[in-house]
Amino acid sequence: MLDTIAHSMQNFIADVGYPGLFLLIVLESTMVPVPSLLVMPFAGYMASQGKFSLPAILVVNSTAAMTGSLLSYWFGAAG
Repeated sequence: MLDTIAHSMQNFIADVGYPGLFLLIVLESTMVPVPSLLVMPFAGYMASQGKFSLPAILVVNSTAAMTGSLLSYWFGAAG
């Protein structure tokens, strides 16, 4: 089962690119059960293959994690 989830996330990132990576990290930061332990290693693998840029991955990851955390904070403050 975990293998199926990992492959679907890998295909999503490979098809959508940086926006898909951003979306998965935002979801992970807002407590949606998206395992970043499956997302980020694959993004690093894509960088090692020359399909992604490592500095861009770091910026996307940092921005997405901050966005997800701010969304979670906003939901809590509003609720």
